[in-house]
Amino acid sequence: MKDNAKGMKQETFADYVDAEKCVEYISRALSQVDILCQLAEECTEAAHAALKMARAISGSNPTPVTTSEALRVLNEELADINACCACLQGLDYGGMDITAVKKLNRWATRISERAAARGRI
Repeated sequence: MKDNAKGMKQETFADYVDAEKCVEYISRALSQVDILCQLAEECTEAAHAALKMARAISGSNPTPVTTSEALRVLNEELADINACCACLQGLDYGGMDITAVKKLNRWATRISERAAARGRI
């Protein structure tokens, strides 16, 4: 903390060197609406990174970006999403985990059913 112009202690970023303290600071400094807007922006950037990764993998629509660079950017954007989520209040991570497992099961079932219908199990 440092003294502001009035001689009072004021929080600075340097006071928050670990993730938990950063989350606390950001959650106090920004409104939930601000954090949601940041989350939406990061989701858009992650979508672009995923599309770039797909292009790098397929090669059908060439990009100068290598797959390793595309993966690095995708990982960075997904980390940004995780950081935003950490600052949001009221998220139910346990419930999300359960929902994710259900969705993975449903996705795997659809793939399996399609493969069976095509004779490729």
